[in-house]
Amino acid sequence: DETKQAGGLLLLFGFYFVSDDLTTATPTQVGMPFLKDSVMIEALLMGGGGKGKGTWGQATPGSTSKANARAVTLDDQVYVFGGYNGTSYAADFRCYDPSTDSWINKAGGPPARHYHLMAAAAGKICVYGGSGSGGTLSDLWVYDPIANTWASKTGAGGRKEAAVAAIGNKIYFCSGVTSSAVTPILNCYDIVTNTWTTLQPLPVLRYRSAMSAVGTKLYLYGGGNNTEPRFKEHWCYDTLTDTWTQLPDGPDARNSHTSVELGGKILVFGGSRASGHGDDLWSYDPVTNEWSGLKNGLIARTVHYAAAAQGKMFVGGGQSQAGFENTLHKYTP
Repeated sequence: DETKQAGGLLLLFGFYFVSDDLTTATPTQVGMPFLKDSVMIEALLMGGGGKGKGTWGQATPGSTSKANARAVTLDDQVYVFGGYNGTSYAADFRCYDPSTDSWINKAGGPPARHYHLMAAAAGKICVYGGSGSGGTLSDLWVYDPIANTWASKTGAGGRKEAAVAAIGNKIYFCSGVTSSAVTPILNCYDIVTNTWTTLQPLPVLRYRSAMSAVGTKLYLYGGGNNTEPRFKEHWCYDTLTDTWTQLPDGPDARNSHTSVELGGKILVFGGSRASGHGDDLWSYDPVTNEWSGLKNGLIARTVHYAAAAQGKMFVGGGQSQAGFENTLHKYTP
């Protein structure tokens, strides 16, 4: 029966690993089941969110097909910058209004790039680093939506393919690739005081991971490094204590995925998996420390952008099996 099937799966999957020593990240099996949800068990067998909760719909596409653009939400509007279409880098900066399902162009500023870092804090938008025609970039730009202008600031060295999230006035940049190597560094930019602070580094090397903030904590999932292209490790950084904790693994190893915070939970979509591009959507609840499979997306994609606005998650661009995408899809919980 269903109970016996679920129990068997819990016996097979229901252990997770935590680190006794965050410096060496040595795993210790603690034997605590975290796959309680039969929806998630089914989703694991299907390789994705499957028949989970929520609905997907189509929205007005972006202007051009491209990958590695970045998106942030500010005042319930979605801002998208940069990207790469296979032959050239992009510098277009556009704003999507979910209430009217329409796009408008915004003022240009930063040079063309992809794999950059982008976040919103204190009513402004920050674009940092990435990769362009000159290689790894180190410039930092701040956009004022009221004045519709950009200001050049000082970055903290060359950086690309990193994870980023904001809490209050501070934007946290974690891991990624510097001008020379994969790095575990975590640093923080205060967009109000225009100052940088170096914090406790991630205990492992990662690039192309995804990170979201809930409350005073950051949650980083997946990514790869020089020796392994994909991981399913899940880490939590406490901004109050400047410490990292390894959480139970996520549902599947991946890189180049996205994560957004919506309603106090973290939604993770797609990316590059061992089986190919992902169309799976997952929800992580920081309160219960559990993952649940949600409804699969309309197409599988990687190196895409995502943002949460007006109670929905928006996923756009990237690459699908058909090639570069300009499609924009919306998920409603």
